[in-house]
Amino acid sequence: MVRETPLWRTAASVLDGNWAGDHTMPSRSLYPHQWSWDTGFIDIGLALHNPDRGWRDLRSLFEAQWPDGRVPHIVFDPGVDERDYFPGPAFWTVAPWPGGSGRPTSGVTQPPVHAIAAWRLYRRTGFRDVVRHFTFAGDRRPFAVLGRGLPL
Repeated sequence: MVRETPLWRTAASVLDGNWAGDHTMPSRSLYPHQWSWDTGFIDIGLALHNPDRGWRDLRSLFEAQWPDGRVPHIVFDPGVDERDYFPGPAFWTVAPWPGGSGRPTSGVTQPPVHAIAAWRLYRRTGFRDVVRHFTFAGDRRPFAVLGRGLPL
């Protein structure tokens, strides 16, 4: 893969510029929170640019997973003022649950693209300890395949 093209540098710059420390936002000004659908596609790009950040981005999203297993379409960044995006957390009024991330979320979900992103990250980096931090709703035991790689 040629990484020194103008397109590559521009894409990498957008990914770097929209990193918020534990998640990537699609746009600092228009969409200043973490979106489920966007996270999947962003992490496909991060698999090539910065896989460690891609895994952290997915983990941040899944930390906000609801107890019934659904992943919210927006995980609100508590550092963004309510006036900066509508409809924000006050509109959705989704109550936090015990053991959740504590970050407010929207009240709807979107089609999952996260498995594609996780697969691309895995194919790029191989099995990593980051996988052991993921859990399934209803079974809080960590998911991991310890001592061997996942099948290709």
